[in-house]
Amino acid sequence: MKKTIGYVVLFLFLMVAGFFTYKVFVPSANFEIFYRMLRVGRTGEINLYFTRDEMIVPVVRKAPRLRSVDEKVKNAMTLLLQGPDEAEKAAGYDSALPPEAQLLSVFMEEDTVLLNFSKQIDEGGGTEMMLARLRQIVYTATQFSGVNKVRFLIDGQPIKYFSSEGLTEVEHPIGRADLEMEEK
Repeated sequence: MKKTIGYVVLFLFLMVAGFFTYKVFVPSANFEIFYRMLRVGRTGEINLYFTRDEMIVPVVRKAPRLRSVDEKVKNAMTLLLQGPDEAEKAAGYDSALPPEAQLLSVFMEEDTVLLNFSKQIDEGGGTEMMLARLRQIVYTATQFSGVNKVRFLIDGQPIKYFSSEGLTEVEHPIGRADLEMEEK
């Protein structure tokens, strides 16, 4: 048994040493794939867009590095729905998103991410509040490569207008340019 464990450890050591030696002398795409696989799980940074002084501004947060765009957007939306943390609140950041809203699913169709929220996402009122809510979601989702637009679903159904304010921007997929905003 000890001999088998020793062979396994030796094999793994030689394999890792071989990859690193191979990288130094023969750069290749295969090693880059292996290296990226090893890096998954480490943290990176993402932007979450919150409100501050009647503006939508990015806040940098640590987040796990994920492979697929769907996973990245889902993670970012989950963090966004949780709202600003205590330090961010103390710095004046807030959120237009209702705390009861839930993200039900995320999936990609070409350059558009489809975000399926619970019905609470469009509850509330006030045109500026609803526009801020849309901007927070769209700006946070479209920071990822390959995501240019967001399509909103509520309980699995496409929507034609957002909230009792009747915002029709959501009738079709929308991007940052559709929600004019001055960034700080």
